Amino acid sequence: MPEKDIFVKDVLVKNVVTLEHDNTLSEALGTMKKHSLHQLPVMKKKKFIGMLCLKNVITKNVDPEHTKIESLIIKPPIVTNEQKIEDVIELLLNTGLKCLPVMSKKMGKNLDGVVSETELIDFVDKSCCIKDLASELLTISENQTIGKARNMFREKNVSRLPVVDNKGRLIGIVRDIDLIKVMESKKEKLYDEKIPVDKLSVKTILTSPIMVDEKKNVEDIIPLIKQHGEVIITRDGLPTGIITAKDILDLMRFKPSKEIYVEITGLKDETEQIKLDVDKEINKFVKKFGRTFKNLEYLFIHVEKLRKTGTRTYFDVRTRFKTPLGMFVSRAKSWDIVATIAKALERLEKGVRKKHEKIAERHKI
Repeated sequence: MPEKDIFVKDVLVKNVVTLEHDNTLSEALGTMKKHSLHQLPVMKKKKFIGMLCLKNVITKNVDPEHTKIESLIIKPPIVTNEQKIEDVIELLLNTGLKCLPVMSKKMGKNLDGVVSETELIDFVDKSCCIKDLASELLTISENQTIGKARNMFREKNVSRLPVVDNKGRLIGIVRDIDLIKVMESKKEKLYDEKIPVDKLSVKTILTSPIMVDEKKNVEDIIPLIKQHGEVIITRDGLPTGIITAKDILDLMRFKPSKEIYVEITGLKDETEQIKLDVDKEINKFVKKFGRTFKNLEYLFIHVEKLRKTGTRTYFDVRTRFKTPLGMFVSRAKSWDIVATIAKALERLEKGVRKKHEKIAERHKI
């Protein structure tokens, strides 16, 4: 995140494609497809009344030709031109939206424009390695149907699904915008017969994935994410994860104040003993680097519960560590929250030590 405060007015997109409240869903989908947009503001008598989100409509069983979009819109949070982008980032991550409406007044109806995640990711620290930013790769088999993909979009709350063959090799990707075809036609002609589109193979709508080696930096992938929406991260040519604009926003999520040295989120519902154990791990980590560096800036730890099995919870821990050598990130996952945090800190330490040793060797310290 840049040192200087950035406000919504600095990243405002003014020339916005909009829809009218009495447009049919078919018309709206055509506009989304034409402009490759996943969200569009909806107007009524030149006043903003809500947002139409692609991911909310592609899984609905409605007739696009006769359904008015006013019945499908949501009421998103509204931001003003004078708000800082940190506030917007938090709202985008909490709501899962790709853009937010901007107005001069929070209770107003006159739309000034929108602020989108693709504009905000330009302000990230671009020197970070992408290896630890990637999210878990949720895939769908090439043998599955479009109907299955629709269900996964809804149940897993995702906007894209990498497609793999019987050997687990990546052969393509299906995005939510590709499913507009499903909404536009109830049936498709195949082998001289008409069959429901939902019964067709996902291979009929997949597109080529954008793959990037895990050794690349954030700077290398930002243009690709702006154009395609995501990149698949690979190691030795095999897919290991996926990065979207949301993953980059998460890197920018917090700009700790000078008074805050360590910030940790996601422990609210944990026991006091677990919190004490986590504090011990953090204190050990901080003491190590306090002896090495004089001007440490901050350590951020985010704990997320991915899933539960019975009484057990699977945790995902991400860390961000700002030092005089730059920004370092790490990630770890396991069923034990304290052990996961310890592992993430261990990986963070290895990364910092490795860079410090390289610099020391270079200058023969």
